[in-house]
Amino acid sequence: MKEIPYIIVQAGGKGTRMKHLTRNKPKALVPVRNLPMIFHLFRAYADKKFIVIGDYKHDVLERYLESFCEVEYTIVSGSGHTGTCAGLQKALSAVPENTPFMLIWSDLVLPENFVLPPPDADYLGISKDFMCRWSYTSGRLIEMPSDTQGVAGCFIFRNKKDLVDIPSDGEFVRYLSEKDLTFKELPL
Repeated sequence: MKEIPYIIVQAGGKGTRMKHLTRNKPKALVPVRNLPMIFHLFRAYADKKFIVIGDYKHDVLERYLESFCEVEYTIVSGSGHTGTCAGLQKALSAVPENTPFMLIWSDLVLPENFVLPPPDADYLGISKDFMCRWSYTSGRLIEMPSDTQGVAGCFIFRNKKDLVDIPSDGEFVRYLSEKDLTFKELPL
């Protein structure tokens, strides 16, 4: 059975709502349960190849990963662009054609019992217990808050062919909402 060998981590966020913690580091390095958020992914999927998109305090992220990261990774910069689309074109260029991958926001700490599904479809991570700004209802992405059908920042794609026209700036979920894609729900 085919696996998901690549994980793209959008780790460019400032964490403006937690600025007392992100004054000197990017949000991806803020600790949760005594471990930087991004390292929860590294530990859970140590056998995957990571492509990390940095922006805010990119140099700090780069030095930290160089010193402490024990997984195979590439870091790209989203600097000069805005939103969750920033840096995605560069990150996608590191994923081989016809290769499944996961795209995830660095501040989403997955449950310990989370298992990656087989890449037999495109998946959308759905919140069942925390509020998200976008929701997925009746097969459509809608900018409407939900804590039971919220779009949680975790996406699995069978390949990158449907994302060739991704913009350099803007919101990734808004971009997806304008495309004619079908997703299987992945409860989180």
